[in-house]
This record gives sequence, C-alpha cells and structure tokens, in this order.
Amino acid sequence: MVASEDLERFRESMKIGFDEWHEGIPYDLEALDALTPDERLVAEDLALSRKARDWRDIQALDHLGSQRCLGEVRKALRSENPEVRAEAVWALRRRESVTEQEVEAAIIDALDHRTTTLSKGLTRVLSLALVYRTPAVRRKLLACVLDGKNADVRVFSAVYIAFMEGASPSLWESPLWPLYRRFGSGRRSERRQAYLELCAEMGRAPELEDLG
Repeated sequence: MVASEDLERFRESMKIGFDEWHEGIPYDLEALDALTPDERLVAEDLALSRKARDWRDIQALDHLGSQRCLGEVRKALRSENPEVRAEAVWALRRRESVTEQEVEAAIIDALDHRTTTLSKGLTRVLSLALVYRTPAVRRKLLACVLDGKNADVRVFSAVYIAFMEGASPSLWESPLWPLYRRFGSGRRSERRQAYLELCAEMGRAPELEDLG
C-alpha cells in the first residue's frame, strides 16, 4: 500500500528531535483523522511498536482508540516512566475507565521518582493531584515538601498542598512563594523549619513521622 500524505505526516511527526522534546510538541494527531480504515491499521501498528515509551505514544494510542490501542494504554499504568503513567491515567480518566485507587497509586508513585521533574511530567502529575485530592494524595504531597526526591518535587508539592488546604488563593500568584522556594534547599534542617511554617500557614499540625 502506498502511504498517503496524511499517513506520512503522522509517521514524520513521530521523529522527535531536540526542538520537539524541548517544546513538548506532540505527534500530528490531526493527520490520523484523515486516514482510511486500512491506513489507521498501519498507524496503529506504528504507535503500538513504540511500546508506550513516551507520553506522545499514549496520546496517539488514545486518539486511535481501538481495543488493542486502549489495551496498551491500560498496560502503561504499570510503566516505570512516571510521565507515561500520568498520561495514561489522564487518557483513561477521560474514558471513565480508571479507578480512583489507580489514579492515587499513579500520583504517589510518580512523586516518589527521582526523575519526576518540571521537564519530566511533574506538572501533569500535580494536575492529577489537583483533581484527585484524596487524603492519601494530600498526605503524600505534604511528605514530599520536606523529603521529596528533588527540589522540583519539594517546591511544587508545597505550592499545590498550600493551595489545596486553602492557605493560598492561587497556585501562581501567592504571597507564600518566598516560603515555597526554601524547600529547594539541600539542607534538611532548613526545609524542616520551612515545613513547620507551612503547616502553620495551613492551620494544621505537623506530621510527626515527617519530622523524623
């Protein structure tokens, strides 16, 4: 079969270089909408061959929407890549095909990964946390404020938990930003003091197991 222009557009968009990676450019999903049924099967094979290594793969599989593509999305709930796992949760959530427990587990697991950073899925994970504000998710965010695996997780866990607990009227325009930034410190003693201050701002007692 001679590939159509639209199928070639999709195939070419799967070649991710530095610019596409840096700017977060997805695959050309619009090209998929113009494919014939036979071409969609070819596109499915292309997407499935990637084994959900990237969040873009999840988006493409979800957009194609066949049973075998959605099966691969569900398998991605067990991915070692927190960014892929979060994208799979978003896709399945839109289809009302994921449980609260699965979402909660994905959020908590992603926050435990040293590789979860602002450039590697953290914003997507925290957006999920904002929707699924379960007690376990809130508890995990508070623990990450003090002992998150990297500065991005610590600082932005503070941003989100303060907003969830009503200590700040906004995520991004907050008088608490000087306090949030202190969680980027490499010194636990400094973060511990900031943690106590944040708990006071939120009107809740510190978790003794966090303080150690």
